[in-house]
Amino acid sequence: MKFDEDFYLRQYTDVADAVLRGQYQSGLEHYKRHGHREGRQIFEGSTISLRHGAAFEQTEFATLRAIDRRMRPLRYHITPSRPAVANIFIPTLDKDVFFGGYIAFLNFLMRISLRGMKLRFILLEETSFKPADFDTFRADKLWQGAFDDAEFVNASKRDVFLSLNPSDVFISYSTWTTLDAAPLAERLKKKVIFFIQEYEPSFHCYDSFHFMSNSAYSVPHVAIFNSRALKDYFEVNRIGVFARPDPQFVTFEHAILSPLPRRVGKEPYRRSSSTRDRRRTPCGTCSRSASSRSEPVPAGAS
Repeated sequence: MKFDEDFYLRQYTDVADAVLRGQYQSGLEHYKRHGHREGRQIFEGSTISLRHGAAFEQTEFATLRAIDRRMRPLRYHITPSRPAVANIFIPTLDKDVFFGGYIAFLNFLMRISLRGMKLRFILLEETSFKPADFDTFRADKLWQGAFDDAEFVNASKRDVFLSLNPSDVFISYSTWTTLDAAPLAERLKKKVIFFIQEYEPSFHCYDSFHFMSNSAYSVPHVAIFNSRALKDYFEVNRIGVFARPDPQFVTFEHAILSPLPRRVGKEPYRRSSSTRDRRRTPCGTCSRSASSRSEPVPAGAS
């Protein structure tokens, strides 16, 4: 635990007076000699945390550092002589974490690439992914050669300059990558093409991350919704493009070929990212329901 000298002296005026008198060189000296045995606090909220656990842990500074890292702007310069590309803002290209969202997004990119659009993948959340890894990625037969001519830039550390052609296009995978793309698109007087597959703030508590994620829907963008149901949700709640007149959007439905007959059941929402998993709530509900000995109430009973 880090000792907070300023807090200690503010909290304990007797110690502050003793330091002024020269009895101790600092609050830390007092704490080492006496304060530890007396159970005195060494930082704001420490006693509360001990009594009440994680609910009162002081996490704001860690959150601030994470937000600062996520919001560090990308550096760029305008190069009219550079061939125009579609800049793809994506967190990672690690196939081990590809789930439904990535699969849909990459299939979309395959189609526009095969129709002649040059792509540049801009990686934003995986510092260890190298050009050799990208060569392995794009050589996969799964992509049918669509990414053979694609470019790759790892901008995770925000230490590279991106050359932009005034005719460039900006396509984002998530709320966070939309926030990364927004300043560049604005500089070229463009809108971000935002591939929307869920209402992402729901994966966060009502905290700074929730606010930042939600703010991405205020970025000028053209929305691509992955279902009519999701589009309807955004429209009913006036989120994103539906918060302003003349919304620009398209929708698509996932191709489900030859669905197999199956029993009707319930499946908890789950995924590989532990912070975005939703299985705990339905599993907890089912567990509580199963352990209940109450009899079901017949329909129509009062």
